[in-house]
Amino acid sequence: MRITRLFLTALLLLGCTASVRPDPLPFEPKAFSQDGVLEKIDDERDRVIFRADSGQRYTLDMTDSEIALANSSRRGRLPDLKPGMRVHVGGKLLSPSIAEALQVRVLGPKSAKSVKPAPDPVKPIPDPEAPGVFTVRGNVTLVDTQKGSFVLAVQDHTRIVLLADDTDLSGLGKLEPSVFPVKLGDRVTVAGALQPDGTVLAGAISFRRDIVLPRRPRPTRPLSPQSQILVGRVSSRSDRYSSRDIKIRLEDATEVKIKVPRGVSIRREGAPVSVHDLRGGDLLRVSGKYEGDNFRATRVEVVREEGEGRPSGGGRL
Repeated sequence: MRITRLFLTALLLLGCTASVRPDPLPFEPKAFSQDGVLEKIDDERDRVIFRADSGQRYTLDMTDSEIALANSSRRGRLPDLKPGMRVHVGGKLLSPSIAEALQVRVLGPKSAKSVKPAPDPVKPIPDPEAPGVFTVRGNVTLVDTQKGSFVLAVQDHTRIVLLADDTDLSGLGKLEPSVFPVKLGDRVTVAGALQPDGTVLAGAISFRRDIVLPRRPRPTRPLSPQSQILVGRVSSRSDRYSSRDIKIRLEDATEVKIKVPRGVSIRREGAPVSVHDLRGGDLLRVSGKYEGDNFRATRVEVVREEGEGRPSGGGRL
């Protein structure tokens, strides 16, 4: 009986992330202040599943969290948190089920019911017209020109940043068209859309600490927990008269059919193009999710490779 209960508990913890539904947009970020219980700790992605006293479950991003432990003056770290702990969380609600946790305080046995903390201070939003804006600052530790991404070291954490073909790079000064916009050691600020897997789809990048997004930015829909991003080269083009489907070949040589519905955003160097304009050998980054063996796209970007002009992310929002 004990083994059965442990098995069911493990299934519940592993499945709780997948149960979160995609969040509707647009969404106006707001202050977040809740008491509740920690249900799952994900050290690798700096994520925590938190069930508030109201019964609502939230995915907490813990990258910039200040953790205060009960009965200790030592600053806490993510590994100090355990499932079942009762905590108070203050921060910023980025969507109905995703919150940026800025302060996490472990509540002791006596304070669990008696303490009613005041709302915690919330970081200012760079642009009030930009829904769901997430900002992060750190040093570039890895650059992947093939995938149009780089890794940002933030304190004792890392964050993968994905460049979009219309990421605003004006805050990086004058850029050489054939050079990736950031290099190892650069300290930059990134503003964009936080994805449930912990990556950031960059809307703007700047050397300055304070970053300002262009007015009326294109809203970016966060990926649902079941969504993915595939990177591969076009191995089979669409047929202008009979089909919008294409095929791409991934790094492991797997070929995947991509279903491209009408109305899906397809962009090259920041400009919209047709699916029929995609050429054999084009390197694509495709957002969407699997439907059986096929992949249904919600966004397609042509990744500009180093040495072929401005890399993906070279446009303006």
